[in-house]
Amino acid sequence: AMQSCASRVGPLDPYTLFSGLVEYDGTTYREVPARNFMSKPNEAKYIGILFSEYSSPECRKFYDQCLKSFATQLSHRLELILVSCDVDEARYTDHTQQCPWPSLPFGDHRKAVWKNQFDVTGLPTVVVLDPFGNTITTNAAAYIRANPLGKGFPEGLTTYSCLPDLMDDLETCRIPYVNGQPMAEHVFVGFLFFQFATDQTRDFIFRLNYLFRKLSQVDTSAVFYHVVDMGGGAAVIHDPGSILHTTVPFPAIEVPGAIYDKVKRYLGAAASPSFVILEPRGEWFHDATHDVMNDPSGVRFPWTTRCGLQPPNA
Repeated sequence: AMQSCASRVGPLDPYTLFSGLVEYDGTTYREVPARNFMSKPNEAKYIGILFSEYSSPECRKFYDQCLKSFATQLSHRLELILVSCDVDEARYTDHTQQCPWPSLPFGDHRKAVWKNQFDVTGLPTVVVLDPFGNTITTNAAAYIRANPLGKGFPEGLTTYSCLPDLMDDLETCRIPYVNGQPMAEHVFVGFLFFQFATDQTRDFIFRLNYLFRKLSQVDTSAVFYHVVDMGGGAAVIHDPGSILHTTVPFPAIEVPGAIYDKVKRYLGAAASPSFVILEPRGEWFHDATHDVMNDPSGVRFPWTTRCGLQPPNA
C-alpha cells in the first residue's frame, strides 16, 4: 500500500501566523498589522501557506496557470501567505512582487520551522488551514492543479490529504487487472463517473468509447475504469445492469457509497458524466471531461499541459 500523506500537525496560533508579515509597496517592505487578518467569526477565512521558489520553473508555472486563478476565485474565503524559499534576497524581492500576498520577511526563522513542521520536501507546496489554525492538508497543490477555479473548496480538501490516500482506499475495492497489470503499474488512469442516463451522457460515453479504442490501438500505458457506486441511497440511482452501463467497454470498479462520495469530492467530479485522468503514483490528476468532448481522438491526450504539468512520458 502507498504511504499516507495525512497531516498530524496541531493547530497554529493566529498571532504566530500573522505577526510580522510584510508586503512590498514597490520601493520598500512594510509590516502588515496582524489585526488586519483577524476576521470576525462570520467572516473567517481559510489560510493557505504557499512554499515556493521564484527561480523554479515549476513554481512559476503553478502560480501562472493554476494558483493565480484559484486565489482570485476564492479571495473572499482564503487568505494566502507566501513563504519564499529563495536563498537570494533579490530573487525574494522578485517573488514578492509576483505574488500579491503577505509574506514572511526574508530570513525569517519561521520558514525553517514551518518547513519542518509541515514536512515540506518539494516545491511548490500549499498547506491549507481552517479558520482556527487546524491543518486540513499539507498537499493542496494537486487539488489546486485539478481545480484552478476552486471548484469544491473546501470540501474537496477534507476527503483525502493526497492522491495516494485515495488510491489506497480504491485498492480495497478489488480493482480488476488490465493487461495483466494492477492499476498502479499503468502510466495514466482514467475514471468515468455517471449517474443519469441522459442524452448528454450517451453522447459522452460514445466519444469516450471512441477515445478508448483509439488509445488501445497505439498506447497500452493508459487504462480506464468505470467507477460504480454500490452504496444505494436516495441520491444514487446507479444500476450496474442497465443497458447504458453495459455499453462501457472497460472494467468497472464497484465502490461502496462512502468511498465513492469521497473519491468524487476529492477529484472534483461533481457533474454527471465526469471523466478524470490521473497519474496513479500520486503526482497529479486532471478533470478531462471537456477534453473528451473536444478531442475524442485523443490527439492531445492526456491534456495535462494546460495546468503547467508535464505528463510522465513527455
